[in-house]
Amino acid sequence: VTPVGTTVGVFQLTKSAPPSAIAGRRITYRLRVRNTGTVALTAVVLRDVLPSGMTLVSRPKGATLKNGVISWQVGALAPGAQRVVSLTVRLDRTISGQRGNTASASAQNTATVRARACSNIRAVAGVSRLPVVTG
Repeated sequence: VTPVGTTVGVFQLTKSAPPSAIAGRRITYRLRVRNTGTVALTAVVLRDVLPSGMTLVSRPKGATLKNGVISWQVGALAPGAQRVVSLTVRLDRTISGQRGNTASASAQNTATVRARACSNIRAVAGVSRLPVVTG
């Protein structure tokens, strides 16, 4: 429900990653949030949760890191304006297969949007996976 007199914004979030990577190496994700509407977006925030098997190499410029969530306080985004940020992670040496990472963008005057990027991770030769024992 939108209160009377409130204008709702519209925006788009895209996320990109290399189509393939090698375990133990670094990859860079790129996020782009763009105001595709006709009104300014207010209090825009980008968030990216680091999945298991990935470690942030260094905190990106202008970002905060708390409990595995990287956040950028974008602020206002005029119609047609965009903001592009990137983050570099190191892939654990023991992961392989299709791995995805999801980001979200939120603003005061529109619904949250999400974008996902996936890479096919090739295993490193000679790295064995240890069985997990619980009990």
